Amino acid sequence: KMDKKVGYLNYDKVKPIVDISFWLKFTQLKLDKWKLDCPSLDIVGSISLPLAANSSSNLVIDESSFAQDQEESKEEPQKQTIGGLIKFRIPGKFLHFNTIEEYKAFSMEEAVKDPKHAIPTEFENYFIIAIFGDLKNYDFYFQ
Repeated sequence: KMDKKVGYLNYDKVKPIVDISFWLKFTQLKLDKWKLDCPSLDIVGSISLPLAANSSSNLVIDESSFAQDQEESKEEPQKQTIGGLIKFRIPGKFLHFNTIEEYKAFSMEEAVKDPKHAIPTEFENYFIIAIFGDLKNYDFYFQ
């Protein structure tokens, strides 16, 4: 939103919500497809307008965030109305790590500066999610 007095943008906080279906899909892909690989993927989340002026919007990431066919994903509407709420699709980048040490050494601030994770200029809204999943104990971490 634009502050008319000062003339600069203010950013509202977004509350990330990772649905259990996302973790199930991540586990399936990690075990069946990626194995020890850690591909960096383009994913999609959805965000809706906040329910109240003093609450944050929710960025929801679920199994549909892993768009297997990016062309199919682009055909979906960028804006939907569900039950009176306006919901937008937001593109993002998915990074994951094989060890907790790699995950803890990761810095989101450094990733944002890294050209390989550069935010595409055609997007006004974009997110990056970094993940470690201990698949033996079902412990999942994200930032």
